[in-house]
Amino acid sequence: MEALKWKIKIAVLWLIAAEAYSAHMIMVTIDPVSEKKMLEWGAGIPAEGWLFAAIYWLIPFWMAFVTIAVKGPSNRWANFVLGIIGTLLGIYHFFMCGVPLSFIPPGPVAGPTVHHILLLITAVVATALITWYAWKFGLWTTPSLAEGSVCTNTAKKSSRKTQTALLSGLAAFLTNYSAV
Repeated sequence: MEALKWKIKIAVLWLIAAEAYSAHMIMVTIDPVSEKKMLEWGAGIPAEGWLFAAIYWLIPFWMAFVTIAVKGPSNRWANFVLGIIGTLLGIYHFFMCGVPLSFIPPGPVAGPTVHHILLLITAVVATALITWYAWKFGLWTTPSLAEGSVCTNTAKKSSRKTQTALLSGLAAFLTNYSAV
């Protein structure tokens, strides 16, 4: 039960990060000043840069699935490592596009917009929380809990019913979320 709660928390945090990235990209294309600067800046980006951007954008969506589907310590480590990478890249992105620093080349925007600050901080906080939860989960987990097994048959049946109910609720949420 605790492992499933952990997985759902992490999956939702990955979806929050993914939504923040998506909303940020949409807002950049809507804001006329940001759009003009983005088009000028984006023209110099090679194909590999756009591939990296696409992968960076898709990782949170895939990690939401992986978090629910994968069992054991590999799940925890994948979330921990990618959470750190996502946090660091989010911080880099924030400073590259918004606040110029001497060691980071300037990006397309001279100063951060309100939506830029809100959405990128949301993504950074979500990925930082993913890292924290992955680390915290690893401190109290046991092999039997990590694999989702329970010692007694009664507890196992109850745990499976609860897991099924929670996963059904998550599936309904994701279905409604994607319809919006």
